[in-house]
This record gives sequence, structure tokens and C-alpha cells, in this order.
Amino acid sequence: MTTMRTQSVPTDRRYTDVHSWLALAPDERPGDRSLRVGITEAAVEGVRIIAVELPRVRTTIQAGEPCALIWTTPLSAMPVYAPITGLVTVVNATGRDDPGIVARDPFDTGWLFAVLPTDTSSTDDLLTSSDYQHLLSGVVNPSNSHKKLNRSRFPRNVKL
Repeated sequence: MTTMRTQSVPTDRRYTDVHSWLALAPDERPGDRSLRVGITEAAVEGVRIIAVELPRVRTTIQAGEPCALIWTTPLSAMPVYAPITGLVTVVNATGRDDPGIVARDPFDTGWLFAVLPTDTSSTDDLLTSSDYQHLLSGVVNPSNSHKKLNRSRFPRNVKL
């Protein structure tokens, strides 16, 4: 089981149970601006990323649906699930051109793309950094007990 250090899970993000993140400050609403999306350290721990397939700009992604692929060695694809529904506004060319940056710095220069959430998008089903740390440690956080965590959707490359 993988345990993450507290400082490795930024508090200015919301997380999915399948290791993607959405940069959203605590007092920010989803529709205020385009928000960066990426994957967490837990998603890429122990793998070598060789390619990243990102969604096209001006396409709509749906929360909980695969929207990108991370190719690793040995040759296998790891889906990235959209944390929120919205319009893709930009992709990170650095991550596409240097896929290793996604593993080396997943919370900063290794972000994947930005999305402008739809008016009806919600972050209610996303995890706080504390909830996500509890997920990684296998401990159920009582404050998050109303949310269903779908462990069956973990990408096969992720060790938990």
C-alpha cells in the first residue's frame, strides 16, 4: 500500500478517487475561470511515462469519463478521468513534448490541460486533500463517508 507525505498532496486542489486533480482554491467556484487538471503522484509512482495523449482544445469532457491517456512502459495505457465537466481550453505542450515531466512534477509543470467548467458542473463529488490522503492510506474519513469511492476504477498501473 502506498502512503503519501502530507506535503505531497496540495490543499488548493480537489481530487478524484482515480488519482486526477482539479486546481480549485477553497473559496473559488468552478465556473470562475479555466482550471488546471492533472494526475497525482500516486498515479505515476513507479512507472516510466513515454507518451501523453491529451484531449483536443475546444472539446467537452464529462466528469468521471476517460479524457486522456498516459502511456507507460512496459507499453500500457493508463486512462485519466475528467474531474469535472467542461470545455478544454488549453493543453500543456510541455507535458506532451516531455512526458516524463508528468511523473517528475505532476502538481506543477506536469499538469495536463485546463478546462472551463460548465454552469452546471459541481465539485461536490471531489475529494479534499485530507479526504484524498485518507483514501491513499486506506482509512475512511468520517467527514467524507457520504461519498462513494470507486476503487474498481483505479488504473491498473497504480499500486494502492
